[in-house]
Amino acid sequence: MATDVKPEHIGSLWQQHRRGREKLPGWLFRLPLMELALASTGLQPGDCVRQGMLPLLNQTLNSLVLAGNNLTGPDILNCFALYNFSIPTLDLSSNPLAFELSTSQLPPYTQFLDLSHCLLHGPIPTKFPISLEELYLTNNTLSGCIRSFLQGLDRFLGSIFGL
Repeated sequence: MATDVKPEHIGSLWQQHRRGREKLPGWLFRLPLMELALASTGLQPGDCVRQGMLPLLNQTLNSLVLAGNNLTGPDILNCFALYNFSIPTLDLSSNPLAFELSTSQLPPYTQFLDLSHCLLHGPIPTKFPISLEELYLTNNTLSGCIRSFLQGLDRFLGSIFGL
């Protein structure tokens, strides 16, 4: 006997290498059990980023992977900080974000943040959220004193790569 799967039961979303122009519906990010959303390579404008806001109202979303989606600018990162999204894992790697990292706000509750291959530039920030445990910054053109960077990470538990 087959069981009907209802949208409320979806706990994760994997959408990789999309070639069509279909969009991810916003209701996916408001499901009560959603813990992981992965949309790697192929987001179209308007998918998850609408006028600088993300439709991530779900409090149980634990991981959001938007790697390789041609996202640009600091707005995507600032949205998470501005609206205090508490997503422990955030992967924005391989997007041409191309902004100065030190002028952007980082999400306050993120534990794992991957900003590798994002064309980030400018000085290395000296302050990071206290919840941050892992940070990936490989293949960006950041500058600054690594010593002052490390001193700003008093509670940093993870590894620092690419500096």
